[in-house]
Amino acid sequence: SIARALILEPPLLILDDALSAVDPQTEHEMLQAIDNAARNRTTFIVAHRLSTLRRADLVLVLDKGRLVQVGTHDQLMSTSGHYRDAAGLQIADAESKMLLNMTALASPAPDATASQNAGPDAYANPEPRA
Repeated sequence: SIARALILEPPLLILDDALSAVDPQTEHEMLQAIDNAARNRTTFIVAHRLSTLRRADLVLVLDKGRLVQVGTHDQLMSTSGHYRDAAGLQIADAESKMLLNMTALASPAPDATASQNAGPDAYANPEPRA
């Protein structure tokens, strides 16, 4: 649907959470395309991902339908408030996912040959040795 909207070359482009369901690589590629498409036109991007908002000329932060902050990404990150709080949560979530991935990569795979060669009695309760 984004491609159809861009083909029409409207003077006003509104994207409502258009990148929420894509992986980071696809998001990056789509943001580059949106940057090109947004030239010489007014573009509103509704987003929850802060990576989408970093490029905005102006960010409006709403809470329960009320405007609570206005500024650029850098301005909003330098002051306490909803935007910086959300950024902290997203950064913490991304870091924990990265750590989980690193842990999964570092964990040795179970030795399949040991269980295959063990035989049926290998898992029975061993008798105490004297």
